[in-house]
Amino acid sequence: MYLHKLRVQGFKRLVDIEIEFNSATFLIGQNNSGKSSLIKAVEYLLTNKQIPIHDFHSYMNQETQENERLVDTITMTAEFRNVSIDADNWRGFRGRTFEY
Repeated sequence: MYLHKLRVQGFKRLVDIEIEFNSATFLIGQNNSGKSSLIKAVEYLLTNKQIPIHDFHSYMNQETQENERLVDTITMTAEFRNVSIDADNWRGFRGRTFEY
């Protein structure tokens, strides 16, 4: 099984991003462009941990010097390929597997 495609909305600085993974995918970019945030999103997706409120997309209000959330929800949509036949019994996969 492998992660084929991931869409992340409202997580940290990732307002709305979609990435398609290949057998080798490299994340290259400037500092503070979201590479680590994408890896953290995959971690949350695979571990089912609760996402802390400070990881919601926000911005720094220059007048109050406080972070203000811009979203109320974080959405992560993942497409896995070569999923085991047993996946229909896995939490999170139940009723969500399709044949290609």
